[in-house]
Amino acid sequence: MESKHSRMAARECRWFIADDEDEQVDDTLRSCVNCAYRRWLQEGYHCVHPQKQLEQAKAD
Repeated sequence: MESKHSRMAARECRWFIADDEDEQVDDTLRSCVNCAYRRWLQEGYHCVHPQKQLEQAKAD
């Protein structure tokens, strides 16, 4: 997992909401891996915020 990338992406994400403290894995709070909308995958994580999903679908 790339912490630097996760932190940079979360800084610019308007949907970031901190997950429960016991679910956070990065020492830096504002990180995708600490977000309530993050879901773990074998190869990393995926954002499941409904608005972000809608915008991505429109872009495809």
